[in-house]
Order: sequence, then structure tokens, then C-alpha cells
Amino acid sequence: MKIKKSRTITGKKNWMLMVLGCVLAFQLVGCGSKNKTASEYRAKVLKEDNDMAEDMKNSVIDALEKQDAEALKGLFSKYALENAEDLDGKIEQLMAFYSGSDKSSIEGGMASSEGGKNYKEWILNSTYTLENNGQKYEMCIVTIPLDEKEPDKEGLYLVEVMTEDAEPEDFKWRNEDDDPGIYVLDPQEKHW
Repeated sequence: MKIKKSRTITGKKNWMLMVLGCVLAFQLVGCGSKNKTASEYRAKVLKEDNDMAEDMKNSVIDALEKQDAEALKGLFSKYALENAEDLDGKIEQLMAFYSGSDKSSIEGGMASSEGGKNYKEWILNSTYTLENNGQKYEMCIVTIPLDEKEPDKEGLYLVEVMTEDAEPEDFKWRNEDDDPGIYVLDPQEKHW
């Protein structure tokens, strides 16, 4: 009788292992499709972030190329317009500093993104290298597409520009924690 009991226990163990294996296989297949969906979602969000950053960069560059101070000023958020130091003067300084670019030579893109349209806040930091007649410019653009707590911050927040040879040692770009506005850096000027 012990042998029969042993076979029954072994049979039950095999059956349990088979059921456990099937459950595990279904979970793995399910996780695989969830990962693909999550991966597709992340790719979609990243594309939205990149598109938003590219749109703002194109608007800033177009205003600079046309020397259109009002168009550039119109990109800034209400908060930036009210809190930036001498924005009109800084726009003039930037337009005098910037001598144009070959749009095909613009490199860079979104450097970081915080939040998103499904959150209460969405912040995009993008950096670019532009070139014109052998002169390279570095540019940082901070855009806030969404801020439910402070909707006046929605729009262009900050533009920082310098020539490649003006980059200070241990340089750090400004971000949304800094004052809004336009910053044109002279060689070895530090802001931190």
C-alpha cells in the first residue's frame, strides 16, 4: 500500500508542478505583453517630450533668425515676463550676440524631462549646439508646458546662450529653479 500511496503523491506532485508551470508560463507571457505596452508608452511620452522641446527650439531660433523681438518675447510665460530681469534688454543683447546659424548644423535635443501631461507639472530642459561661419553657440532652453499649481509659468521659462569658447570650467546650465529670463554668458562668467 505504501507504493500506491507514493505513486499517488508523486502523481499529485507532477500534476501540481504542471499546473504551477502553466500558471507561471501564462504570467510570463502576460508580463511580456505588459512590458511591450509599457515600453511603447514610454516611447510615446519621450516622443511627445522631444517634439515639444523641438517646437520651442524652432520658435526661438526662428525669432532670432528674423530678429523678431516681439515673437521671442511672446514665447515666454506670464511668470517669466513678470519676473525676468530686464527681459527687453536681454532680448536685444541676445539678438546682437547671435549672428545666425545653419539650421542643418543644429545638434542636440531634450536633455531632461520632469513630470508630463498626466502629472501636475511638466518641465523640459533641452540643449543645443548651433554653428554659423565657424562660430559655435551652446544654447539651453527651459520650457514648462504644464504647471497646474502655477499656470502662469506655462511657456518658455529660460534661454541661456554662450559661445563654445566662453564655457566656464565646471559649467552648469541654469534650470527651472533659477530665475527666468535670458542669459548670455561672457567667457568665464559663473552663475553658481
